[in-house]
Amino acid sequence: MTYWHMQLHPDEQHWGKEKEVLETLSIIGLGGEKDSLKVIQFERDMRIGDIVLIKRGAESIALVEVTGDCEYDEDKVDWNFDWFYYRRAVKVLAFADKMPSFPQPRMTLQKA
Repeated sequence: MTYWHMQLHPDEQHWGKEKEVLETLSIIGLGGEKDSLKVIQFERDMRIGDIVLIKRGAESIALVEVTGDCEYDEDKVDWNFDWFYYRRAVKVLAFADKMPSFPQPRMTLQKA
């Protein structure tokens, strides 16, 4: 099992729909070029059973467990809501209502 942290917002720090996406769709995801490091890690290195801290900057949003393989499907994308076309199913373990800031605010996706 590997621990990760990632951000879900579409290059918009104040997007604020992370919790809604997790509650409604139980997915995490990202965009980007297929050969970018973050997509390679999300697609090839992340595994079912890995634990991911979802955050916005240094603010913790939720802790999730990966339950599905990476899918690429532009037809499932709602560009106003779940804008990412690389996606994985997840199970929310806990929302971080009172969790402290995470000390590594940078990077879209990174091993913890």
